[in-house]
Amino acid sequence: MANASSYISSPDTLDIPNITFPELLGRLAAAKPDKAAYIFIDDQENAHSLTYRELYEKASKFARVLVSFGIMKGDKVALSGGNVPEWLIANFGIQMAGGCSLCFPFAKKEGEDIIELFQSIPTVKMLIFDPGQSGRNCEIVNKIADYPSADGHVDSTKLPALKQVILFNQSKNSSISCTVNELCTRQIDMDLPRIDPEDIGLVLLTSGSTGKPKGVPNSHRQQIIMSWLYMNGMPQFNEVTTFYNDRPFSWMAGYPQWELATGCTRITLCNPLRYDSIIDATEATCAVIGEHKPTYSFLVPSVLESILTRNMPLKTKAILTGGTTVSSSLFKSVEKLCDELYVAYGMTEIGAIATRMYTLADTKSIRSILLSCRPLPGTDIKVTDANGLLVPVGQKGLIHIRSTKRFDGYINDDDESRAKEQCLKNGWLCFNDYGYVTEDKELIIEGRGNDAMEVYGSTVFPYEIEKVITENKNVFAAIVLPVKDKTTGDRLPSAAVVYKPGSEESKESMQNFIREQLNISKDNQLLECLFVPRIVVSFSEFPRLLSGKPDREGIKKIMQQNVEAEKYSFF
Repeated sequence: MANASSYISSPDTLDIPNITFPELLGRLAAAKPDKAAYIFIDDQENAHSLTYRELYEKASKFARVLVSFGIMKGDKVALSGGNVPEWLIANFGIQMAGGCSLCFPFAKKEGEDIIELFQSIPTVKMLIFDPGQSGRNCEIVNKIADYPSADGHVDSTKLPALKQVILFNQSKNSSISCTVNELCTRQIDMDLPRIDPEDIGLVLLTSGSTGKPKGVPNSHRQQIIMSWLYMNGMPQFNEVTTFYNDRPFSWMAGYPQWELATGCTRITLCNPLRYDSIIDATEATCAVIGEHKPTYSFLVPSVLESILTRNMPLKTKAILTGGTTVSSSLFKSVEKLCDELYVAYGMTEIGAIATRMYTLADTKSIRSILLSCRPLPGTDIKVTDANGLLVPVGQKGLIHIRSTKRFDGYINDDDESRAKEQCLKNGWLCFNDYGYVTEDKELIIEGRGNDAMEVYGSTVFPYEIEKVITENKNVFAAIVLPVKDKTTGDRLPSAAVVYKPGSEESKESMQNFIREQLNISKDNQLLECLFVPRIVVSFSEFPRLLSGKPDREGIKKIMQQNVEAEKYSFF
């Protein structure tokens, strides 16, 4: 195996129906009309259900209203809100009407980010949204849409293409009376347009963790492919499954693809982003899982790590986790929290890429500090050097992906050079993720290339240092970022650390801890430059993006304030 190349693929194929996403919902509504498609847990911890038939019928009525309002095939309709029935009714209604759902968050109180987004996608004709707490989002819409009329009509100088706004439900803080709740009950005798599976029906935004969020267009067929990929990655997942997934519907990991591919019941929090901290979110998650006892639960690595660290009570048949890097320490979930642990690697641009199921039988086979995964059907993966040439098995390099679910560029990115860099010849994509292929023909993802540290020609990835730091009993979480030494040009490690309450250590104490853990001495002094952060900054909690991911740009800004600007700079 020493000379084997880092190219892996799946021998399996997918039998994907050539239908639209609403047609898939229609099939479930006909086959399982009274089955609960969703169980929603509201802010008061009350549960409400929605059947497949109720969702399909309400979405169909809403779609006819949209057509009567002037929505035509290809129109972009912006959609924002929590995991509530109105979001689903609006999304499927938009697609049934021939439109395209543009999913976005309300992030800034003045709405300047929304204006920028809509101006970069100048065909946004309608906005459907949740009023928000105390009508907060209504205030933002008033600013960006020049105060819509009571019937939701818009005449905006900032956004001339925007003609109509619709609330999820009535708000005492807004005079707008046009709501999804009311419109989905109207009986309108109107034909819906015929939709082709190749029509664009969805635009999802990237998290913005590497800059401005970018819009990823998806045809109906691509949505079906995403659903089938996720279903294939969890082969025990079926129509009798109950699945806890509180990821927002507007994110790739939370979009209603799991349930539509299998006909299962999904349990979700209505407002999963309302918690003040990861600890509060974790406690709420454990409470819901404990009460409703789903067979499968999707838990992001930070929540899963928090559950394990705090020995919180939780038991479910299977846990799905993932994103990019997944520490092998999460394998402790097996038996303690679940019987099966699924690790998934995916991204907004192409959905699920690789997965793997772990059980107790895999205990002796785990040899890396990161967990590995295997390509899904219709997916090829290769690892190359900077020149695009395959590297040997076990050697680190750039990850390239070719998937049945194609990605041809962002809908709002005018940087053609970036698109050309990512969309390589013969369908290969590269998003600057680094990793390597193991001798067992599995992929280990180490992180983004621009996060790597480089000193004297040697490269170290953040997870390698984060792993050491979090072994300190006083540390709750750590993020390692590269910082440029302006004198040498080296990319050195810096560390942002969240300590447990009352356990904060000095920079020197943390540096000494790392030296001791790695046995750094005069004989291996290079490790000092590679692994021991020159800068260590303590945080009470990391700032986070709306996606729940740590806001690395926000962390960098805080870190920059704690360094000598003439010596160091963050990328």
